[in-house]
Amino acid sequence: MTSLQPRRPYLVYTILGLTFLIALIILISQLDPQARAAREAASWRQAEIDSQLLALDLFVAGAWRLLPLVLVCATASIAAIIVYQHWGAPASISAGYQVRELQAIHQPGQGPQQLTYSPHLVQRPIQTSTPMPITLVTP
Repeated sequence: MTSLQPRRPYLVYTILGLTFLIALIILISQLDPQARAAREAASWRQAEIDSQLLALDLFVAGAWRLLPLVLVCATASIAAIIVYQHWGAPASISAGYQVRELQAIHQPGQGPQQLTYSPHLVQRPIQTSTPMPITLVTP
């Protein structure tokens, strides 16, 4: 004869008891006021950090979108400087030297120079003796 009753009823009771115990532990941890206060404080701190980082996130997102444009502009300006220094600057430098050379060759108002001697510009010897004292005349 077959029976519908389980052969090991202690196994079923053990599983039910462990399930009840786990549910009781979870319920107690949820109802604990200190743990609940700690969770609320952590949630509040996280919300505060998120609100402070919102502006930074917007700035970083904008900067990240502008980064390719900034890199392209910087590369183009550096390339323009290099091209100018390689091909433009030597021509302007040599043109400047040519202008200075022509100015040195064709200076207006420059005639033959003369050397003149003026005896009054000759330096006089320094006196080594003391000068004579000045006498005061009173009336």
